[in-house]
Amino acid sequence: MLPIRLPSSIFANNQQTNSSAGSRLQPHQVVPPSPGSTHSHVCGGAREGSTAGGFASQSSPNSAHSSGGTSATRTSQVQVKPFTKASLDKKSRRNRATIRDYGFQPRNKLSIQDGAILPQKYEPFPNNLYGKALEEIDQFIYDETFCVVSKRFRKNYIHRFTATNSLFIFSAWGYLRRTCIFISTNQFFDYMVMTTILLNCVFLAKTESVEEAEYIFLAIYTAEMIIKIIAKGFVINKYTYLRNPWNWLDFIVIASGYATIGMEVGNLAGLRTFRVLRALKTVSIMPGLKTIINALLHSFKQLAEVMTLTIFCLMVFALFALQVYMGELRNKCVQQFNGTSWDDMGRNQTNFGREWKKWINNDRHWLLSPDNDPVICGNVTGARKCPPGYICLKAGDNPNHGYTNFDNFLWSMLTTFQLITLDYWENVYNMVLASSGPLSVVFFTVVVFFGSFYLINLMLAVVALSYEEEAEITQEERRKDLTDHRDDSTFSFDPTKIPVKKLDKNNLKKIDSKKGILLSSYSRKRTRRRKRRKILL
Repeated sequence: MLPIRLPSSIFANNQQTNSSAGSRLQPHQVVPPSPGSTHSHVCGGAREGSTAGGFASQSSPNSAHSSGGTSATRTSQVQVKPFTKASLDKKSRRNRATIRDYGFQPRNKLSIQDGAILPQKYEPFPNNLYGKALEEIDQFIYDETFCVVSKRFRKNYIHRFTATNSLFIFSAWGYLRRTCIFISTNQFFDYMVMTTILLNCVFLAKTESVEEAEYIFLAIYTAEMIIKIIAKGFVINKYTYLRNPWNWLDFIVIASGYATIGMEVGNLAGLRTFRVLRALKTVSIMPGLKTIINALLHSFKQLAEVMTLTIFCLMVFALFALQVYMGELRNKCVQQFNGTSWDDMGRNQTNFGREWKKWINNDRHWLLSPDNDPVICGNVTGARKCPPGYICLKAGDNPNHGYTNFDNFLWSMLTTFQLITLDYWENVYNMVLASSGPLSVVFFTVVVFFGSFYLINLMLAVVALSYEEEAEITQEERRKDLTDHRDDSTFSFDPTKIPVKKLDKNNLKKIDSKKGILLSSYSRKRTRRRKRRKILL
């Protein structure tokens, strides 16, 4: 016989419904489960016989009911226990027994990550246990650890600490370390650090540096780091301060801050620029920013493929531009020689060549635009022509102080990259169009549409897809926790033992009159047939 599982909400108001409706069902009775019963009774993810340390489940008589011959049981919410020396000894004995039985210590299989949201089956969490050391709630962790639950931004988060002495001095039951754990996991501590970061950004934005304020901010960040190191440990064991990559940036910024104290000149004065990285400390505090950064890090593999395609296309465009536009951006309208200048140069050919180069490279002989820039021209059909008295020649440097050109492969790559990123690309477009004619529109159309609108946006699409996958993983974990919590609060019973009484005509009319329930389809059809018979008679 198969058991039927119904949500506990059906039985929540069972007793009240029976008393109001005058039902003849038997009073509720607590029936303990039989040892050989095939019905499942789940309690917070820890099944019968589980040795999971750190939480226990209890059954209350008020949470298990049965109607008549119904056998229904329900277990209460999963509870957590404070972390004590006895619980640590118990876990150590279990680990030693596991090593003795299997010959090795099993690897940790985390089901609840450090810094994750507290699963739904532990809600509502008792207020008196926030910031307190609790037994490990993950039964698949074999290390000597304990957990602390904190409330941040209206959500409960799990923090995992090592049970060994931090810095070889502070034990898990010491007053100083417990105080540091309570402070470091308190949400008001995060608010204070975030306020300090915002004030520090305000002082960094000022033109003149206020050294006294920098010393105060550095002292606050140092106190934060010391509190976390005492609470977690420094680097040796798992879940210590430097084992968390989010703390690496904090440590580097604080260390560079002490390195720049009293430093006015010299090469090391550039370390002061590390102060601006203090604004990134908010990433380790805001959970939403962590999700974005994690999505960006996880997208590197897909971004590498897109970057390879982008660089390949960039090289193809750069090689094409190198072959077509090499030296074309040096074309300028140069003033023609007059008769006096010819006589001054003399009839010697050597003097003629030397004076010719001086003439065409002298910017006073170039035609300038209203912006005092040399006018670019071309000698092909459709290119810009020089006015009378000027001739189009390759002279001087390339535009923009020589940075915009296609004269070699590297400069061609840089200019093509400028086109793909749409960084003032219309300036390059106008110069190339003036020197090479209107056929260059085809090249720029392909580069802008394929390079910018497709390749660059493809990178953004990869990052957005990675962020969506990260958000789906988070939602799936929450959905799984909610499903587990719903499964933990269900009943298992034998439906054949439920006393069912047939609903007669009088009770049906009673229900219709009192609760407004419509008649069954059979009753309505029977009423219609009776009316038809009366009409026919």
